[in-house]
Amino acid sequence: MIIDLRTYTYLPGKFRKFLKGYQEVGFALTSKHLGSTLGVLRSESGIQNRTFQFFMYEDSDHRDRCRAGMIADPAWADFVKIDSDALLQQSNALLVPTSYSPVGGLLRGDMPKMSADAGARLFEFTTWTFWPDTADEALQTMADEGAVLIDRHSPDVILYATPDTGNRHQLLRLAAYESGAVRDRAHRAAASDPEVQSLLGRLHRAVESVDETLLMPIPCSPLR
Repeated sequence: MIIDLRTYTYLPGKFRKFLKGYQEVGFALTSKHLGSTLGVLRSESGIQNRTFQFFMYEDSDHRDRCRAGMIADPAWADFVKIDSDALLQQSNALLVPTSYSPVGGLLRGDMPKMSADAGARLFEFTTWTFWPDTADEALQTMADEGAVLIDRHSPDVILYATPDTGNRHQLLRLAAYESGAVRDRAHRAAASDPEVQSLLGRLHRAVESVDETLLMPIPCSPLR
C-alpha cells in the first residue's frame, strides 16, 4: 500500500468556498477516481485554511491509473474551475505504512476505528524528523518497542508511515482523540510514565525536530 497525502492551502477569504464545493461535488469525484479515501482533514493548529487529504492505493501503478482516469473525466475539469481562484499552495507526499501501522501495516489486525460514537474527533498529526546518521537506528527502535510505548496512552492510532518522496528521514503518525481534553490527559499520562520517558530520552539524540499539527475532519471525511 502507498498513501498519497495531498496538502492544500487556500486564501483565507475563500476557504469556505472550497469546502462547500468539495463537499457538494469534489468528494464524489475523488472517491470515484482516487483509490480509497482514508480521510479529509482541515488544520486546527498551525497554518490555517489548509486541508490534508489521505488517499490509499495498492501501489504506484494503481495510483497512476486512478489519476489518469480522474484527469480524463470532464467533470473533474469543471470542478477544478470552482476553486481555481481560491488555491494558494499545494503539495503532496507519497507515504509507505510501517509494518506496525494499524492502516496498511504488515502486522495489522482489526481496522482502527474510523468514526466516533458522537461528533468528530480531534486528530494529532506528528512528524518526527531524524538526523540522517541516526535515522535508521531510530526507526528500528520505533519498530521494536517505541510505537507500542508511545501508543500506550493513545489507543486510537490510525497510521504510522515513512515518506517515499521528499525527506526520507522521517516518521509520521496520525492518532485520534475524542476531544482536546482527552488528548491533554493522554499527554500528561505519557509525561509521567517512566518507560515512555526513558524511550524518549534514548531517541532524543536522533531527533532533529518534532512537529505536531491538530486536525479536524470536514463533514464528508470517512475518518472522523
